[in-house]
Amino acid sequence: MPRMSDFKIDKIRWNVGLIGGGGTGKSTMCSTFPGRIFLADCDDKIAPYVGSDCIYHQFIDKDPSMPRAYKELKMIAQSATQNNGALYVDKDGNVLDPDTGWPLTDGELVPFDVFILDSATGLGRLAMAQALVDDDRKKSPAEGPSEHHYLYEMQRVMQLLDLWKGIPTSRIVTFHWELFEVKRKGAVVDVVHQPLMTGKTKFRMAKEFGEFYHLYTEQEDNKTVHKMYTHRADEVTALTTLGYDITYRDWETDRKSTRLNSSHSRASRMPSSA
Repeated sequence: MPRMSDFKIDKIRWNVGLIGGGGTGKSTMCSTFPGRIFLADCDDKIAPYVGSDCIYHQFIDKDPSMPRAYKELKMIAQSATQNNGALYVDKDGNVLDPDTGWPLTDGELVPFDVFILDSATGLGRLAMAQALVDDDRKKSPAEGPSEHHYLYEMQRVMQLLDLWKGIPTSRIVTFHWELFEVKRKGAVVDVVHQPLMTGKTKFRMAKEFGEFYHLYTEQEDNKTVHKMYTHRADEVTALTTLGYDITYRDWETDRKSTRLNSSHSRASRMPSSA
């Protein structure tokens, strides 16, 4: 039986989620991960990775009427799993055939230390673009989404994230955030930050990762300081459940005593300056 003392920190396969607003350093933090990086860029933003040991592909639908990025990303995740964390890369750095959009099956088989999906919020846009084309109950994508399209999007996002978790390397997924108001008897009693995602999927995200970090910035001495909090997944579950039913919680009691008695409970609650 293996002993924990035998494990080395650089051999652990990390499963990390990062959430934060624009400019809080999510991508920059990802770029510092040791080893070779594969970046799946869904936000059209690769500048923070310049200078790192990174091979990337931008999963962007340039023509919404003919989306292909979601399916390409899904195939990359499947290929990386089948190749034990490696992808075929040609001499120009491509991992997909420029003509067919399929993962390459020849060239140099490059192993990666970490696969980064930046971001899951962008992934949702790709899934929705695919939904509008795949669902024949709409005549054209220009008509916009209906309820069943949002359901399709949620299902496909979770399917892709499950595939991402199956890649046998370290994995990082980033999320943009949105404010979520917690109300009691019509009055706002709290504000929390949740992943910017469709539907109830946002409430389960923290539980999908071994490490989940909230990134934010504050002004100190006229300088922007980047900070982050972390927490256990069960704390996030307890706090975000308040969005559905907060009546069980006594808001008149001391807040610290209702925070699961944890020093990390502020993790899901960013300062107002974030």
